[in-house]
Amino acid sequence: MKIGVGVILLVLVLSCIYYIHETSKYKELYLKELTNVKAYQAENNDLKNQSFVHLMTIDQLQVSKDSTDIALKEALEKLKIKPKNVVSAGSVTSNIEKRDSIIFKYDTIFRSKVNLDTIIGDKWYKAQLRLHYPARIDLAVSMQSVKHIIVHNKKETVNPPKKFWLWRLFQRKHTVQEVIIKEENPYIINGGQRFINIVK
Repeated sequence: MKIGVGVILLVLVLSCIYYIHETSKYKELYLKELTNVKAYQAENNDLKNQSFVHLMTIDQLQVSKDSTDIALKEALEKLKIKPKNVVSAGSVTSNIEKRDSIIFKYDTIFRSKVNLDTIIGDKWYKAQLRLHYPARIDLAVSMQSVKHIIVHNKKETVNPPKKFWLWRLFQRKHTVQEVIIKEENPYIINGGQRFINIVK
């Protein structure tokens, strides 16, 4: 009788532990998805300078059908970064637009009835040129920037690497986080950058 009651109590305690564990797991999953919902909502609102971090595993990123996620996966492949080493990945899209006009008040620089409207450029750069009789030139320039930002772990030697590969095998190594910014627009050259990880 006592053994039966003990077994039942043990089963009840183990069941409670199991259900508490499962409940906390689903609570974490719920909070993660809630964070992702807020991140998607922030992407679709008018506050373009505000964004929230999406939470996903590398496996979820690999199977994602979202166009931005696919572009990030392609950037990882081009940079030959192993998915298991990725700490975080992001994408920033910017558009540059500038319009100018030149008007010659006292001179006629075009023949009469001259009205030219043409666009030159490609996927990343467009310039619209308009010439109006008698003396007006309009120029509208637009450019798109797409940056993929990838943070990944990388092993490096503590001291400068030895020249001979065999000695490098025995050198002490440590893990550093490398940030790679890949600009897709060939006309834009990245300038200086600094990233600080706040250690607590």
